Amino acid sequence: MSEHLYFEDFPVGATREFCRYDLTREQIEAYAADFDPLLGARKGKAGALAASPWQLPALLMRLNYDGWMNEAAARGAPGVDEARWLRPLIAGEIVSARYTVRSARVSRSKPHLGLVQFFYELLGDDRTPVFSQLNSVMIELRAPQQAEADVRADGAVRNSDSSAYLGEGATIALGTVDFPADQVIAFGHIYDPQPFHIDAAAAQAGPFGALAASGWHTAAGWARAYATSVEAGTPGLPSPGRLLWLKPLRWRKPVFAGDRIAFEFAPGRVAKSADGDGVMTAIGRGRGANGAAVFEFTLGMTVSDNRGAAAGVGASRAL
Repeated sequence: MSEHLYFEDFPVGATREFCRYDLTREQIEAYAADFDPLLGARKGKAGALAASPWQLPALLMRLNYDGWMNEAAARGAPGVDEARWLRPLIAGEIVSARYTVRSARVSRSKPHLGLVQFFYELLGDDRTPVFSQLNSVMIELRAPQQAEADVRADGAVRNSDSSAYLGEGATIALGTVDFPADQVIAFGHIYDPQPFHIDAAAAQAGPFGALAASGWHTAAGWARAYATSVEAGTPGLPSPGRLLWLKPLRWRKPVFAGDRIAFEFAPGRVAKSADGDGVMTAIGRGRGANGAAVFEFTLGMTVSDNRGAAAGVGASRAL
């Protein structure tokens, strides 16, 4: 990996479209089997097979890596400010990605690093966005002594912490998921091949000091735990029709190879959308062995009024 793109190469307003990725039926089915049998590999009109909504940000991560990140002095991302699912992604579509730089600022605590906020769009066959995501990436400066005077933030979006949201229901335990090294590496090779996700030796010199799971692998683990709990009939746990948005999502601590994460779900209020769907706002979370949160997000999803099976609520329109 040759690093020749630095913070200074991402000015506010810059936009770029990159990569093409052929999403196959086999890839959709494999992700659904491993992580999301609840929402993955759904059949829609004319038998079209749609990807799990959690697979879309993982695909975007892969396109980012292939399109520019493998040439940049990127040092990870603390989380996602906002993400939105706009329409299903169907097997056989050739997807591409586009970014627009929304803001750029130098870190006060680490002046050799800058924070570049990107607005990403995952584009489908018809060139319309199927998914969008707003988040900042830490990128090293080429010339730290000059950049602070030259760069300023323009229009940065900072959402409130998900822990500030007060849900209505009690937190529901979803069980635990293990992250063995072979699975961490396998996921990384497919969706996030940064060295600290796929090479234990290289990871020792990386930002985490050891082999760590991709953030989207952690998210996929939560999806797996949620789906398993719904299928087991866990009381109080709604079956979602569609995922609508995340804001925000935070990776608070690395999930290292060998870790076991306990996932949970805190249901919140259900409100009616303009088209009559019930939309629940809720919190998803993962905790490490010491009980500290390693992963947390606020989610909006369609559910039925009784918070039971919601496959009929919006799902037919979504596919």
